[in-house]
Amino acid sequence: LESRNQVFVIAATNRPDIIDPAILRPGRLDKLLYVALPSPSERLSILRALCRKTPTDDSVDLTQISHDERADGFSGADLSALVREASLNSLRTAFKAGYKGSEGPLKVVMRDFDSALSSVLPSVSRKDRRLYDAMKTKLRGARARLQTAEEDSGKKLSAQDEGEGEGEDESTG
Repeated sequence: LESRNQVFVIAATNRPDIIDPAILRPGRLDKLLYVALPSPSERLSILRALCRKTPTDDSVDLTQISHDERADGFSGADLSALVREASLNSLRTAFKAGYKGSEGPLKVVMRDFDSALSSVLPSVSRKDRRLYDAMKTKLRGARARLQTAEEDSGKKLSAQDEGEGEGEDESTG
């Protein structure tokens, strides 16, 4: 066992509702980390990273896209799908207009993103988000109660250790 020190197991799931409760018992996992869906500012950072290699027109306002209510609840994967769909929209529009390639490189414009926002939907429904938020609260509460119970039992054990010998008669002890 000594050769196994500093072993870390990291697991992730997008279905916390089906985690076996036995896994969540004390001593099994040291940390539970809930990663929420990205906020608008986090979506902006993700979009910037995703669009680095996507030729975009100056008309594209990633801040506006990230704050658009249609992007609310988008995960990183959903944002990736959004950028891909906007790119495909750009290609469709160009080919319908007779684009042959000699006109120069294609660029994704704001209209392409607007159309993509109308067709790409969040992969996590509002109902699921409410469920996951409730689970997060429940797990945090359960872990806090377990931690408090462990601390209390530790204090009781410590008090018992300190109290050993008290009340015992030395002649009979």
